Amino acid sequence: MREIGRYFAGTDNPFRAVPYFEELLARTNPEAEEFKLLAEMELGIIEMRAADPGKVQSARERFRRIISSGKDKALIPQAWLNLAMLHIKNKEWSDAREALDTINKEKKWFQDEKEKRAEAGFLLGTVYDELDDPVAANQAYLAVVSTYGKFADWVTQAWERYIPNSLADFEKMPTDTEEARLAKREREIALYRLTRKFLYQWQNWTDEDAPTGALRRLRRQIEDMKNDMGITPEEEAQVMSDLGLGQK
Repeated sequence: MREIGRYFAGTDNPFRAVPYFEELLARTNPEAEEFKLLAEMELGIIEMRAADPGKVQSARERFRRIISSGKDKALIPQAWLNLAMLHIKNKEWSDAREALDTINKEKKWFQDEKEKRAEAGFLLGTVYDELDDPVAANQAYLAVVSTYGKFADWVTQAWERYIPNSLADFEKMPTDTEEARLAKREREIALYRLTRKFLYQWQNWTDEDAPTGALRRLRRQIEDMKNDMGITPEEEAQVMSDLGLGQK
């Protein structure tokens, strides 16, 4: 029954799996008990895709039951991540932050699924952006880039969002003295240098590696970034030299 349900859950019409999981939940024999939380998880994943608010609320309650039961430790991290996604879907930003922060603090979660930690870290950044906290958002994005570098789509999305937050922060810097102007310019050049560095490191990645298009956009935007920042030929040459790339 469980395997039949999981088979249908993975098809183009996952709702066909619902009767099988519901029957599993209804069973009272002891052998079925160990599979009931898994059935809750699968039903919740199916319901969270629905347009019906009632189904979405049902999914939320299923994930909360998995978390509160504490009986299946392997399901709890995914339940928190699914719950976070539902909060994001409903623009419940504080609740989403709490769920994602829980994942971030539980370092043992998703140890064999590091990409999900990268996803959670990126989503945490987007939630902080929605909460108008770009500093915390950039901390989350930078953590993704520095820790989960092999996951192209999450890394490039994180850096794509890191850049405008940083530029907005630079605009708040004072420019009333030569020293202040120099400090601002150094931060601008540092951001440009890092972007060039990452794009060089990511040169072998393709659109298949980063299907959201963030990598493609970053490659296209680097020249705009150069022009908008007014990077001089001398500054460009120094950046390339610092990176060991030589003048292009």
